[in-house]
Amino acid sequence: MDPTARFSTKAERYARYRWGYAPEAIQAIFDFTGLSDQAIVADIGAGTGILTKEVVCRVGKIYAIEPNLPMRQIAERLLSQHPAFINVDARAEATTLPDQSIDLIVVAQALHWFEPQATLNEFRRILKPEGWLAVLFHTRIDHAIFEALKTVFTKENGWDTTPSPKPQYGDSHSDFYFDEESIMKFHYPQTWQESWDVFIGAILSDSHSPDDTHPAFPRLVSAVRRVFNQFNDGGYIQLLGGTELILGRLRKDVPQ
Repeated sequence: MDPTARFSTKAERYARYRWGYAPEAIQAIFDFTGLSDQAIVADIGAGTGILTKEVVCRVGKIYAIEPNLPMRQIAERLLSQHPAFINVDARAEATTLPDQSIDLIVVAQALHWFEPQATLNEFRRILKPEGWLAVLFHTRIDHAIFEALKTVFTKENGWDTTPSPKPQYGDSHSDFYFDEESIMKFHYPQTWQESWDVFIGAILSDSHSPDDTHPAFPRLVSAVRRVFNQFNDGGYIQLLGGTELILGRLRKDVPQ
């Protein structure tokens, strides 16, 4: 499946149930970059605007770059009232933005979908000489819960077991984009208390999950319910994790 279409049937759940990013991580971006309220930002792979909404009131302009129409429509619905918000139908590898027009590029939970070399070339083109790149993603440390979930994420339960895109350059996909001397890495702990509706909603927003019309959909929901019943306390399951932030300048050398 075209990666830009994988979330078309999951956009509403994605917007409603996906986790937000730690406020401390957002603040750290502005603290370390020193960007003003007139800065121009590009949120690449913006999806439904989960990160965009945390930045839109702090900058002069933010381009939400997203190729998936249903996700882009949700972002438009939620954020179009903000004068700084600009919705753009484009991909990371070809953003359509002007040369050297961007002070800060942000990428949240999306970098693994991009073709690295073409994306780095595009980032170099649109970013100002002293511009910044910030990459954010979630981590989860509830090993027992996620090991239990892995046993139900099977073909028999309708789960698409095709691997997600993997880094093409070394073990760390994000490090490929950064200048080694400027890179900074931070971890901000988060805890999520999830009811059954939120727990299953987040799982069904995953690109590998079956749609509601899939024959195995009820079987997956029943299997996930058993995991929830095993680990919940008083009707809520607690997930431990956090926001990882990687911040720095773009690399200038040519990757080997």
